[in-house]
Amino acid sequence: MKATPSEQRWAQMVASMITMHRNLWQRAARVKLGEIDEERFFELQSQRSNVIGFYICYVCNFPDVNPARFLRLVAAALDGSLRGAPHDEVIQKAYKKTVRTGKRKGKGNMEVFDLFADVGEVLDSYAKLTKPGERRSERQVRRRLEAMKLLPDRATQADIRSWRHRKRKQK
Repeated sequence: MKATPSEQRWAQMVASMITMHRNLWQRAARVKLGEIDEERFFELQSQRSNVIGFYICYVCNFPDVNPARFLRLVAAALDGSLRGAPHDEVIQKAYKKTVRTGKRKGKGNMEVFDLFADVGEVLDSYAKLTKPGERRSERQVRRRLEAMKLLPDRATQADIRSWRHRKRKQK
């Protein structure tokens, strides 16, 4: 089932909370009575289920969210069949690789704007991860990065460019 990046994030977050909740119940079932504080365990599990219910109700109250569709997205995330647009996974891998191994990583005197990955570096990483015939254009990759909220908005990008330009002139 296809989903927008924000729908995908919310559905995967709720699905991961449900999975953790189920796993804790399964582990508790294997433990012998008296080895855990049952009262505390039931209290924590009750709180977890309340949080899951809160997130489902919270997301379903967004004006543009269809509750039935959102619950189907959560079910798809639990099944592992939830996916975004084609190439989203590759673009996310390229972004993470850039953040992890970017040019500015490890340099002293990090500034706030250094925390943002450079679009050019992300595009280079994307090009290394894909074959020439299956690549998307730079514009498409940039738009998907913006849709996934991995890039700052255009005004912030302009601030970053001007800040980096001033920083280079100072050296």
